Amino acid sequence: MSLRKQIKDSLISIISYFERRRYLKIGNRGYKSFSKIERAPLSDLERQIISEKWGKCIPNPKIGYDQFALYKYLHGFDVDFVPNSYFHPYIGKYLLDNQAGKILSNKNMLWSFLHGLPQVGVMIRKFEGRYYDNNFDEISTEKAVKILKEYAGDKIIKQATDSFGGASIKLIKSDLSDEELQEMLSNFSNDFVVQGKVNQSEELSILNPTSLNTLRVNTLFLNGKFSVTTMGLRIGGRGSVVDNASSGGVMAGVNDDGSLKKFAYDLYGHKTDIVNGVQLAPFKVPNVKGVKELCVAAHKRMLQSKMIAWDIAIDVENKPLILEANVGYTGFYPGIRAIQLCSGPVFGNRTQEVIDFVSKRQILDKKNGRKLILLTETISK
Repeated sequence: MSLRKQIKDSLISIISYFERRRYLKIGNRGYKSFSKIERAPLSDLERQIISEKWGKCIPNPKIGYDQFALYKYLHGFDVDFVPNSYFHPYIGKYLLDNQAGKILSNKNMLWSFLHGLPQVGVMIRKFEGRYYDNNFDEISTEKAVKILKEYAGDKIIKQATDSFGGASIKLIKSDLSDEELQEMLSNFSNDFVVQGKVNQSEELSILNPTSLNTLRVNTLFLNGKFSVTTMGLRIGGRGSVVDNASSGGVMAGVNDDGSLKKFAYDLYGHKTDIVNGVQLAPFKVPNVKGVKELCVAAHKRMLQSKMIAWDIAIDVENKPLILEANVGYTGFYPGIRAIQLCSGPVFGNRTQEVIDFVSKRQILDKKNGRKLILLTETISK
């Protein structure tokens, strides 16, 4: 082996090591909230099953044992669950597209990219310090305020990027004065979008009328096949405007026919079969077929990403609308913890297919050598 190749291989090994450590640290941030949940100890046979299945793409499957023990306590043992310690350092980078994620995580860009598909409309947007209308024509602050005044109903303003957990979402009441509207716009120093408040499905309003209760839908595109692998319904806490678990909400798993699974889970893994006074068991999400068809149609616009996590609303006419697409391998997005708690293994019955795909990509990387420049860019972020 030449000295040049030895140096190159050593650099690849070092950079890959720090890359994995970075994503493992990020991926385990949310997992720490589960530290007080009990575990069901794994048997020797279960550890062997895990190692045999995941050893193909995870160098040390033992790093996921604790999370398998947690899922076993909550749901019973299932080798298809995906620990954060597997997904973020080893799997996500082969399924998610970082470059597409940078574009589509910006709500200003997503609307344009998915033009023609049902989405929540944008009235005004702020991009790099300038205001634009729904046609992307630049407008003045006064014009932006006028557009908001002319819209009769309540509106929602939210950051265009980094709005994890719904923390940046604010309600704009229809009775605000011009001065109050201008002040609210100026208080958002970052890029943002303003959208009309969705009048959600009457069925979903039963669970909580104050929040827009949305679906998280995971789609997978491998070997020429698109499919919805998992789906969960996020339900806001009583009186809350947002439905995110990080803001006090819960998530309930959704079966193929739209019926909810027996329990919903909060951010800390606590489960309940009653949410805001409503029993989950007989409840059914409307038009699940339409939701699946929309998510698959949208994924076909993004073939470079093998996995996408969609946020979907259902309006008063039971029509699904796209809110967000979580695409990029940016460390933490999309998360898999909450959806697996309520819905089961994130890849559903395609887990082995994912393992095989990732394994083949890893072999190619090892054979050809990772591009050092790309790895260096990843680590420097």
